[in-house]
Amino acid sequence: MKRKEFSFMFNKQYQAIIKEAQKEMKQIKQLIDYDSKEERLNQAISDSKKNTVNAIQDFVKSQKQAIKDQQTAIEQSYAKARNTYKNPTEELLRRQDFDMEVGSMDQSEIATLVHTPGRTFTTYELNKLYSLDVDSTTKSLLKAAINKNKYPYREEEKYQYLQKEAAELELISNESIQRAILYLPSESDRGFETISVNTLFSFKDNYEYEQKNQTIENALAIVPTNETTQVYSRQSSSLSELAGIREKPERVYEDFDPRIFKSSNNYDITDRFKYLKERFNENDTDRFDVTKENYSIYDHLDYLEGQHAKKLKTDTNYREAYQKAEKAANNADNVQVEE
Repeated sequence: MKRKEFSFMFNKQYQAIIKEAQKEMKQIKQLIDYDSKEERLNQAISDSKKNTVNAIQDFVKSQKQAIKDQQTAIEQSYAKARNTYKNPTEELLRRQDFDMEVGSMDQSEIATLVHTPGRTFTTYELNKLYSLDVDSTTKSLLKAAINKNKYPYREEEKYQYLQKEAAELELISNESIQRAILYLPSESDRGFETISVNTLFSFKDNYEYEQKNQTIENALAIVPTNETTQVYSRQSSSLSELAGIREKPERVYEDFDPRIFKSSNNYDITDRFKYLKERFNENDTDRFDVTKENYSIYDHLDYLEGQHAKKLKTDTNYREAYQKAEKAANNADNVQVEE
């Protein structure tokens, strides 16, 4: 079974809710130890349940709005972007050549062209093919490709991650105390554990209290192992180091420069940004043109990290080389410490 890491579980606001619930558990445990009146104890348990559920719902609401705002920002950045051509004259000639290529084709030849493995088409070429007399199957395929080009943000790693985040929030969005559930990171095979809010603050004995408390302690100590989750769980404090960087550097970093690894003592977020920009920059549009008034280095870094995460996920050789270099950088740090 593949471990699941729901991103909200590692959110500081969500973990603060868990810590507060843990604190209230302790207070209820003290009331039990002091042999408090049953009425006072029941009221404390009821209040803790309500407080936890309300905090979760406030969290879900704020996170959904934040996700919506981020998705809107990504969509708008694409809407404002314009395609760039290194040589407009060459692009014009390329279009003319394509028009001539398909102009003499019949339906079957166009269908074969569209289904040719490895053949990609520009937006212009897709629209041109769609305007021709082609069979319904080919028409549907072209329409899907056109829509993909029309909504390019849907293919972006960050946008897909936000969609995943929004879907995951539904797991904890239940407003009923009887049905509300806390999801906690776990070292178990499935990667998480669940605790009912309705039973969280009730203990049969000290052993049950200690078990629940230890489960929470273990959960709060776990960090995400998923690369994408780590990318988009960065602290904003580290991003402030990037303020003011707007230059477009030449390629000056060697592959797997030790300064790019977050676990290394030599890590520098500025170097990582520049390194990723050299290798994963978006050059087909002016979306990340540093001279644009609405340019955001934080959005730019999100994009670069997403492209890098995609590379790690899809390219086995690259992932192994990256992990090997990261391990070497960490070993070098250990040698320096020993010296």
